[in-house]
Amino acid sequence: MMTHPPETADLATLAEKHSQPKSPYKMRSYLALFLLTMMAGLAVIFYGHRVRLIHDVDIACIKAAAPSEGRLYLLDEKSQVITSHLLTQQPDKSRKFKLITITDDPDQIYERTPPSPLDYAVILHRLHHQGAENIVINTQLTWDGDLGITATALSNKLAEFTNANISLNLTRGAATHELPEALQQSIIPFSNVSGNVKLLPVVNQVTPPNALSNTGKTRAGFSKIESIPETTDVIPMICVWQDKGIVPSIELLAIMTAHQINPDQVIIHCGKYIQLGHDGPVIPISKFGEISFSSSAHQLKITSTTAAENLITRVDTEKAPTPADTDVYLIHAVGEKTKATNAISAERLAAMVHWSQFSPTPAPGKSIQYQRLPLWADIIIIFDIALAAWFFASLSRGNRHLTFALTALLTFPLLISIMEVTQHWFSISAPLAAIIMAWLTLLPRKKNTHPIEEYSNTNPKPIISE
Repeated sequence: MMTHPPETADLATLAEKHSQPKSPYKMRSYLALFLLTMMAGLAVIFYGHRVRLIHDVDIACIKAAAPSEGRLYLLDEKSQVITSHLLTQQPDKSRKFKLITITDDPDQIYERTPPSPLDYAVILHRLHHQGAENIVINTQLTWDGDLGITATALSNKLAEFTNANISLNLTRGAATHELPEALQQSIIPFSNVSGNVKLLPVVNQVTPPNALSNTGKTRAGFSKIESIPETTDVIPMICVWQDKGIVPSIELLAIMTAHQINPDQVIIHCGKYIQLGHDGPVIPISKFGEISFSSSAHQLKITSTTAAENLITRVDTEKAPTPADTDVYLIHAVGEKTKATNAISAERLAAMVHWSQFSPTPAPGKSIQYQRLPLWADIIIIFDIALAAWFFASLSRGNRHLTFALTALLTFPLLISIMEVTQHWFSISAPLAAIIMAWLTLLPRKKNTHPIEEYSNTNPKPIISE
């Protein structure tokens, strides 16, 4: 029978110790790594939608994975379907604009110049009688003194229109005033807003106070925010009225009227865009809710122009009112004396008409829908990552970092392939969270040391024997 020398037997014993299975302690560490990885991924799958940053990361990755030039991506929170809309210019999609001009009244038709509340009431009466249903008044409806019954008459005439829009000056003061009824009608709810709302201008007062009351469906937008400095390069499109909601500018309100959009249909992503409904125009805005503006960039393109005094002097026979006119009538002052009453300049009015007609809108029939991957498929992806993390944990430090980095990079090609082949999407933040958790979880490593006593009795052979 073959026997080992004493020193050879000791080395064989050490080799047997190293070849034994992993200790229960080490197995528990690997199991903890697996569970932590699974929990991180599942937490993002089930609760990640509550964090706006995670939502934005997922949408950004989907935009990068799919053809995104000239496209808008919208997530339906209920169905979890992401729709990719191709954006195109469709000038004929909105209602046409017609201009009603307020002149200096050379024939002295008005009660006074600029027109009084009674003059405006007569102008609106004649407009509505000839079929107008949509108006945007670009002059300030403010007068000194007690207006009395004339203010009531003007309010009643405004209430007759399907869509009547007026402008107000807003500011932020020490005390919050009651929200006027006309502003309440145009408020966009906070639930329609995403992004950083804190950077938008905040207002809580109307200056001067609105004299109109009982205006029915009349809506108001702001033409000026007196508490922020004015610039010629940008125009504020939205602001915040304390805790009530988002107030649109008179320009945005006019565009909403032209595209038949109600305030609760407006979708705002602060710092990116304002979308008027799912099929309406997309207007880019800055993080402060502003849009770029050049006073010489646009020409006012109006289908027809009528002087307001001609409406008053026009004599109709005993015929019934004409059928409803769906065009939008813009009331704007052009006289030397009356120009001071304009809420916005002629250049801003021209830009507003241009934005309404030429802002990109989703092209019909050019949308792609991406369904959310089934829950079981998301769980399988996280499970595979957790198994891979179990294996990577046994690698050396350099190889471990390299493999985790490559695994993180491979999640994006996986998203691209799934979107192209099956038109499904998954939350890329969930596998990334699992990978990061496994990457940062360091398992304790025992040094391969042995007591000196194990080697004290070994008698190595001399290299040169006598």
